Formats: sequence, C-alpha cells, structure tokens
Amino acid sequence: MKTKVLLVDEKAELEGFFRRHFHQAIRNGSYEFVFVTTAGQALQLLEEQADIDVLLTNLSGLSLLDYLPRINPIVRTVVFNANGDVTTVRKAMNHGAFALLTTPLNFQELKATIDKARQYAHQLRETQELMQVDAHKTHFFSHLTHELQSPLSLLVSTVNRLFETADLPLTQPLLAVRRNARQLLRAINELEAIAQQESLKIELIGRDGILSGFTEQLAE
Repeated sequence: MKTKVLLVDEKAELEGFFRRHFHQAIRNGSYEFVFVTTAGQALQLLEEQADIDVLLTNLSGLSLLDYLPRINPIVRTVVFNANGDVTTVRKAMNHGAFALLTTPLNFQELKATIDKARQYAHQLRETQELMQVDAHKTHFFSHLTHELQSPLSLLVSTVNRLFETADLPLTQPLLAVRRNARQLLRAINELEAIAQQESLKIELIGRDGILSGFTEQLAE
C-alpha cells in the first residue's frame, strides 16, 4: 500500500536525507514524497491532493494543522524539532499533531512513525468511505420503506373495512390478505430498524495520535 508524504522544509535541507534513505521505497512505488518550502505551497497541495497520508513539518509549520480539519481531515501530521521536552510535545499535541520526532532524525524511528501515521490515515479514509456508503444505504432504505409502508397500511385499512361487511365466503381470503400485509409491514419496519442500527456502528476514528505515549515517556 502506497504511502504519500508531504514534507514542508523551509530551508530545503531535508530533501536529500529523505531521497537518500527512502531511495528504494520511492523507486518501487511504495513511497511518494512531495517537497515544498512554504506553508502556502503545502496548503494548496493539501487541498488539491486528497491522497496525501502524512504531513511532515517543523514547529514553525504547526499553523498548518489549524486548516487540516477543513481542507484535508485525513492527513496525519508528524512534527520534527530539535527540542523534545514536555512543553514542545504539549504544543504539538494542542495543534493536533500525530507524533513528534527530535532532530537529527533517526531513519528507523522516522520510518516507523510515518508507517503508523499512514496506517492511521488509511483507516480514517476507509472509515470515511464506509460512512458515505452507509449514508447512501440509509437514504435508500428510508425511501424504500416509506414507499412500501404507506400503500401497505392503506391495504390493511381497506381490508379491515371490507371484512366488516363481507359475506362469510369472503372472510377467509380477506383474513389471509390482512395477515400477509401485516407480516410484510412488520418485516419492513424491522428492516428499517436494522439499517438504523448498522449506521450507528460506523463511527469516524478520532484524531488521537501517539504523542500521549511520548509525553508519558518524558515524564518517566
């Protein structure tokens, strides 16, 4: 599964590091990196390219996170900074960062963190797609049950009136019609209830990252 990463590096110092260490992954297509030097460029790409999984930025780029819920809520942000104290971690957490890495970057730690962020982003994207499908399904069932409930209710009401004045030979067929119509109405109501219950099971995954664990480690 491909991982798409957007790196915001104002001084363009880290592009070489990423191209060198992720050379094989970039070559085989499992990783794709997009490099920009300004927050404005990053915002434009985040808005235009919905398939971006991970945003990498330093502390100066934290303001980007304030726009993500509106333009690209799926993206997980990994912040890198020379200082990894509790104050810095808290600042990153308050902006909704997924993780914080201290520089100089360790490749193994970096890759593991990006992979976790990508996995989380993919889960969010899949959940979002499921919610969209579920919304269409709920709308379909709602429309279907409404279209069926009204004529069936009218049928039962009509049969009840006919039953009151029908001759004896007609009562048995009318009873059968009323019984079957009521059973169908119950089935439709149960189907509608099941559809509503299923829609409640699909909830968007929260935006929590792994910084809480990082804070606990610092406290220790």
